[in-house]
Amino acid sequence: MTNQKSFLELLKIFEISKKSILEKHCNKLTIHGKDFSKLILSAEEGLSNYSHNIYHREIVPKDLQPTLDTLPKVRLDSLNTVEISKLLKRLAQVIKTRRQLVGHMFYNKDITQWHFFYFDQRDTSETGNSWKNGSHVHLINHLWPNHDPVYILKEFLEDKPNFKGSFHIRFIDK
Repeated sequence: MTNQKSFLELLKIFEISKKSILEKHCNKLTIHGKDFSKLILSAEEGLSNYSHNIYHREIVPKDLQPTLDTLPKVRLDSLNTVEISKLLKRLAQVIKTRRQLVGHMFYNKDITQWHFFYFDQRDTSETGNSWKNGSHVHLINHLWPNHDPVYILKEFLEDKPNFKGSFHIRFIDK
């Protein structure tokens, strides 16, 4: 269950000015879904020193993207079960392998301080997760050398985002 203390622990991320201290804080932090929503709302309603933008993206492997050649020529009056079976298998593979990405950028007025939280559907799943501690979000911010928000958003929106050294933060959304 979330409380004021857990929300304040989340807010500390925005106050920390050394990457090593941020890493220690993130290692012991758990972000609760309600606290993250509260953080977003406070930024969007002008109640904090930060603004917020959200970004969505889906990555489907090229070999699974439908083309006119791969879509069955199905007519309602002559359903071909073999073609339908192939289509359903292909759709199941797309659902299994696609990545649905979400990114949250928080930034101050002059964009000298920015924080980017990102995750996909696998990151926030309690099972089948790649991180040993389970459900999580990633964080990268202005404390990373040679990174700026323009670069981060370009990578997030145009490539497979894999920001080396981003911190994993435990995430619970119940």
